[in-house]
Amino acid sequence: MRSIAILSAVLAFFLSFHLGLCAAGDGDGPAESDLVALRDGFDARRDAMLQSQIDDPYPEAKESTDGKSQMNLYVWHYLDFALAALYRNQRVPEANDAVLKACEHYKRDRQEMLSSKGFYWSGNLFLRVYELFHGGSRFFPGRLRPDVEKEMLERMWDWGRTRARVEEAKIDESQTWRYWGSENHDAMRKSTAWGVAQILKDNAPYNTYVYDDGTIAQEQCDAWTAYFNEYLRERAKKGLLQEIGSPTYAKYTIQGWYNFADFAHDPTLRRRASQLLNLYWTVWAEDQIDGVCGGGKARYYQPSSRATDDAMYSAGWYYLNIGRSLSQHPGLMCLATSAYRMPLLTMDLALDVEGRGSYESTERRMGLAKTRKGEADFEELRTDTGGIVRYTWHTPEFVMGTLMVEARPLEDWRAGSAQNRWGGVIFRGHPDARLYPQCEGLGNGKTYNQQWSVQKKGALIAQKLTGKGMSKQAGAMRVWFSAPGLSNRVEESGWVFVEAPGAWAAARPVAGGYEWEEGGDKSRGQWLRCLDDTTPVILQVARKGDFADYKAFRAAVLAAPLAYQNHLLTYMSLEGDRLTLHADYSAPPEINGAPVDYAPPKTFDSPFIQEDWNSGVVTLSKGARTLTLDFNSIEPEPRGM
Repeated sequence: MRSIAILSAVLAFFLSFHLGLCAAGDGDGPAESDLVALRDGFDARRDAMLQSQIDDPYPEAKESTDGKSQMNLYVWHYLDFALAALYRNQRVPEANDAVLKACEHYKRDRQEMLSSKGFYWSGNLFLRVYELFHGGSRFFPGRLRPDVEKEMLERMWDWGRTRARVEEAKIDESQTWRYWGSENHDAMRKSTAWGVAQILKDNAPYNTYVYDDGTIAQEQCDAWTAYFNEYLRERAKKGLLQEIGSPTYAKYTIQGWYNFADFAHDPTLRRRASQLLNLYWTVWAEDQIDGVCGGGKARYYQPSSRATDDAMYSAGWYYLNIGRSLSQHPGLMCLATSAYRMPLLTMDLALDVEGRGSYESTERRMGLAKTRKGEADFEELRTDTGGIVRYTWHTPEFVMGTLMVEARPLEDWRAGSAQNRWGGVIFRGHPDARLYPQCEGLGNGKTYNQQWSVQKKGALIAQKLTGKGMSKQAGAMRVWFSAPGLSNRVEESGWVFVEAPGAWAAARPVAGGYEWEEGGDKSRGQWLRCLDDTTPVILQVARKGDFADYKAFRAAVLAAPLAYQNHLLTYMSLEGDRLTLHADYSAPPEINGAPVDYAPPKTFDSPFIQEDWNSGVVTLSKGARTLTLDFNSIEPEPRGM
């Protein structure tokens, strides 16, 4: 009788799934007038944050307790206050003095100013203060005192002449995929070099001074403008950033894009920056629910189990009035004071969660390394293929995604793309509700090339990569169950079931069993630790509307065909897809008998975002709204902020 009941539950699910699946984009979405009002409300939200920054500047400038300089905290503290006060035209003398204090820190600790902890880390913010408020500014001229302007120019020159080298702006070989340090450090350093040169070329006597590499500011500006015109185009052609969806680092990388969009003298650079921001935010829009972004990620550190750990959760508030409000983080100050606004299409896509329906999306992403011996400070990515397929299953109740990669050794990957990869589920109903497999991070908590995976719709299989040279600092295979948003945990026949407000979910180590880790903050969640370090882990998630109740979902999962023998795992998902994982890494995973294609023909492929691989022409659409982003065009557009 039990087998008949289970079979009935499975058949009922398949019937409801295939007949009741909501097609992507069926909803009408918010009214245009509501979107316009929301867009226009950006200014009030920005001004509220700026006022809070004036009243109580963030971050606090704390004295060092270990004798080491706290340059970033001090400089951010002073520049954040100055930007807010000058923008609001309040306490202007104090704001000017604050900029001088920031400059004094650069002068006093010059060696640190020239290091990776120094000027370029706050460079985009420093440049924004100058561009908005100097005597000849087309925005708010004269709010900076002449003595402050002079000191700012001197600090720009001191850093630029020693650290900006046009050799790094070459694009013929690397196609802009050659990084100094990490991707976000490289972006900050190079965008600062561009901004410094653009300012110095128009200011005597600095426009005649010779940089340490033998160039002058005009030559630097020309080289970096050409570089970033291609950099922005390449990011559109090849899937955006390599630090995919990083909660920590995205804000630092894209702040330079806002400076390009607002301040670049070159009209093509201004336009391409705005276009890339349109693409970036549209990808984010379809991946998020209520401001919480789902889908596969890289450089996702393990404490980041809360929405508030992701700066984009705060950024969404400025544009859409969702997510965390009033964030004063220095990495968001360029965004908050920029004239850039999301297109109405992007806002519609972000807010119309129900209307988006249920659908798949795939993206080709960069990550494979190109070896460059003898250049320890630089890493270059292969440009012939990215090696990563970012697959996401979107529903109104949850977003589930992963980064599908081959089982390659760690040395094949650029470190940033292999660090702390994340795949799993976020659930609607609580910003911290999530379920995901991730290896324990040994040492500093960072893992490299920790696992590979395969996913189709609501079924995901992940396995730790073991063996010599495969991974680094990857401890036990685990599964995170958040406490917020997940309830009614049931353990049965090797599966762990949980309930979310709009979804059912299940997870299972295929072999070896598991135990629950003790300790930690159980108000945030708990790790399930796999006892067999090599076991694949299955996640199965479904919308509540696809089942009569929790019991019916559990019955369907328990009845789903699953076989694991001789390192070959086959699982038939609740949606009727057969997932195959070769746990000895002897072949790529298969979906319905076909190997995963790690080089699909499209860079972006979803109902809302379309681009042929490496084309540079992206089509965004939702309902009657369509927007084409042509990154190959060099026709100028009207200038304006």
